[in-house]
Amino acid sequence: MDDVTWITKNKAQLEQILKIADEFNIINNIQTNYDKFEMIMNKKLDKDIVEVNFRSSKRMVKPLTSKESVRILGVWINLDLRTNYVFNQCKNIIKRYNKTISFKQITDLQMKYIYNHVIIPRVDYKVQLLVWTNSQTEKLNSTCRYMFKRKASLPLTTPNSIIHSSLGYAIKDINTIQAQRQLSRLYNQVISKGVMKDIFEIDCKQLQSELLSNKSPLHSLKDLQVRHCLLARILALLYNNMLTIKSSDVKVNQIQGGLLPIVEIYTHKEIFTNGISKGLKGKNVYFASQLMSSNGIRLLRYKDLKHRIKINTQGIIPSWFKFIETKLIEDPLKSKKVKTDFQLGYNIHSVNTKIDNLKTKNWITTFHDQIGKPIIGRVLDNPNEDKIRIEHWIQDLENDQISPSVQLPILKKCEGCEVKTNQIRNKKSNTKVRCIADINIENCVKVSANSIQNDHYIADMAIYEALTQAEH
Repeated sequence: MDDVTWITKNKAQLEQILKIADEFNIINNIQTNYDKFEMIMNKKLDKDIVEVNFRSSKRMVKPLTSKESVRILGVWINLDLRTNYVFNQCKNIIKRYNKTISFKQITDLQMKYIYNHVIIPRVDYKVQLLVWTNSQTEKLNSTCRYMFKRKASLPLTTPNSIIHSSLGYAIKDINTIQAQRQLSRLYNQVISKGVMKDIFEIDCKQLQSELLSNKSPLHSLKDLQVRHCLLARILALLYNNMLTIKSSDVKVNQIQGGLLPIVEIYTHKEIFTNGISKGLKGKNVYFASQLMSSNGIRLLRYKDLKHRIKINTQGIIPSWFKFIETKLIEDPLKSKKVKTDFQLGYNIHSVNTKIDNLKTKNWITTFHDQIGKPIIGRVLDNPNEDKIRIEHWIQDLENDQISPSVQLPILKKCEGCEVKTNQIRNKKSNTKVRCIADINIENCVKVSANSIQNDHYIADMAIYEALTQAEH
């Protein structure tokens, strides 16, 4: 019996399989070489050595790190998808070939045949689960070309195209071989049926989620440098070689309901720097519209996202939100208004318009037809059929030099404006006039506000967002 590979979810399942295998080996008088056991894990352990129960005995096994490679059916792999180990192996294959023919009497056609039909297949087999960079493939090609030019008595300045072109010597280019192999492999997965098709679709959806893309990565090939993902590297390889996939079996898997995808605002490198992608993915943010006001003109405050995308906004503002804020807004300290290039149309999300239980002292926003703009108010009396009486409140601005959108959503009573339809003198002070209006209940949007001090309240969301919701 040759090499056996077991893949399990946890240690307990592995030991159960090993017990059965050990019993089978004992019954059939098969000896097991425990010294050749290799274990790789995608989970960090507190101990460097793991005790494994083989039924007949217990063994101490030291798992390989994610950077170390292990051989499975002649292919060397590691959990970090590092290519250095296999690259050095392939480089040594070519060097040994060069050393062997260095002092041999051999023609250029013989060298071509050996390289194309012996060396390349060996290299190609070892890199089935890897994708090399252009610099790596060029190093291997140059190692081969040097010896070929020397043995064929060609100047070292001979153009490489003569060596690799079908009109020249037609020596196979490793970069081309890699692209052909991976494209064929990917195409076979696309047209596959049954379990293989299900596995491939899961891989595509996982990569789509990792990339924060609103559609399948097969429909938007880019230079995707994503760690630990072979599919992403294959798609990046196709992108670099200007290759595409066209098949009726490819699903778009487009995410609906948002405007201006994040991936269209930033480059791939920007998103995957400093944990930005991790933060966005953790909050399921795929579109800029998820972070913008309902009228698509201003960026919401981070605290307002608890209403918009239902996330926990306690604590400090995360770096991913500051990153987006810097990109979309000219000067975040002066205004929340988004740059013209990123402004959207009205994009109303879930708004709490259910006001069946509206009571006295509740807060609402409504569109006032007489003045032609939305206002915010506090309910004075219980609703009377379709009408309700409110007191008009306005935002308390501390600084006239900056936009109200960046100031705290603090509310104070309006001391008189064009809104009032009823004037009622304050019982405590005859000098102040309360701004009272009767409005239709159906035009109201319920909001929340908490008392702070001196008859001032702070709204639970940005004032500009509350007013925008009432406007539409």
